[in-house]
Amino acid sequence: MFERLKNWFRARKGELKTIVTIVMGLLLVALLFPVAMEQIATTSHTNWNSAVWTVFSVLLPILCVIAIAMIFVYKTTSKRGELKTIATLVVGLLLVALLFPVAMEQIASVNTTGWNPAVATVTTVLLPILAIIAIAMIFLYKVTSRR
Repeated sequence: MFERLKNWFRARKGELKTIVTIVMGLLLVALLFPVAMEQIATTSHTNWNSAVWTVFSVLLPILCVIAIAMIFVYKTTSKRGELKTIATLVVGLLLVALLFPVAMEQIASVNTTGWNPAVATVTTVLLPILAIIAIAMIFLYKVTSRR
């Protein structure tokens, strides 16, 4: 009896790893993703440029949801489970949600008096938007890279 069960598990080892990866990945996403989204939603953005706030509060979460969905499509269908990638991205999103507003507040509160207006605009508007896009691209790259 136990020999048959042992052989059955051996034959389906790859499938079981994929199932465990999906379940653990969903558990990580279910635990940490809402915390990150709440952090993004409750961030104080009084000094931020409205375009930067829109990109941070709308585009970044949407791209992260797409990245997490792509993880389950690309990574969990491989022969070896990629729970490490799922954990890295979800924890990374949480860190971005916690640390990016601190950096943004520092950039938004810079005294640009006496600066060339173009430099001030690039520093306070374009730099944060490009940083958000870069963060999203890193998430998407980590998902789609084949190692």
